Amino acid sequence: MTEANPFLAYQQAQSGQTTPPPVSVSPTQNPATVSPTANDQAAQYAAWLASQAAAAQAAPAPVAPPVDPAYAAFLAAQQTAPVAPPTAPVAAPVDPAYAAFLASQQVPAAQFIAPAPAGHNGASSAGTDPFDDPAPPRPKGPRLDDMYGRLLLIIPKGMDKGKSTETDGTVTTYDRMSADVIVLDGPDMPYGGKPNGRPPTPHDRVANIPHREVAMYVSAKALISQSRDAWAKRQRSEPGMVLGRLAYGEQPADPKLQAPWILEKANDSDRAVARQYLATIDPFA
Repeated sequence: MTEANPFLAYQQAQSGQTTPPPVSVSPTQNPATVSPTANDQAAQYAAWLASQAAAAQAAPAPVAPPVDPAYAAFLAAQQTAPVAPPTAPVAAPVDPAYAAFLASQQVPAAQFIAPAPAGHNGASSAGTDPFDDPAPPRPKGPRLDDMYGRLLLIIPKGMDKGKSTETDGTVTTYDRMSADVIVLDGPDMPYGGKPNGRPPTPHDRVANIPHREVAMYVSAKALISQSRDAWAKRQRSEPGMVLGRLAYGEQPADPKLQAPWILEKANDSDRAVARQYLATIDPFA
């Protein structure tokens, strides 16, 4: 350990040197940067800063001013209370008849937006033209004359009234049934032409069996009468249908009148054929 020099004051006096006075520095300034001889003041200043920092940490936190309990409850209610959605305006009542009229005047937008497939002439409408070209006339299908003796399944689809004009100009009405008529048995069925015409022309078409004639108009009174129970079931959303073999009824006394069309009752074999066909279709369709 180095001892202090006891002759330091004497040597300084002989050489004309004196101990410099302590350096005075500002509290915000490091004494060591003011004078190299101020190391003692620097140590004291550092100790003072440490004491000030410790005092600041030990100081108690400021106490918040008291809050009125009623005002505090009001603030809490404002933060937690759900905001009710705005009430929608109540629409004025509309006359049902007028509403139905407006709905009938509106055209579904889909027919202008959805692109339509190629028309009947093969040209695409590009989704902007709502009009289709006229479809070719539906070709005439088989008539009851062509179905004579065949096993028929008749599915009624509708009933209405038809009109006919007599030779004397009088107009008469008659019952008319729209039905799907399915021919279930026999070989391929020729039809078309006018084999009973004057002059006769032979059949020019052939239908494969089973053959389904969709929405065929039937005006034969006996067939309509025999289909009345099936039509009642269809109106109750049940699969009403009539199965029988097409035949002639009793010849009227007037030779000018033709024998009516009727359905003869089907046997077990006929019913088995019909069940086999129904397994491939939807009877409600």
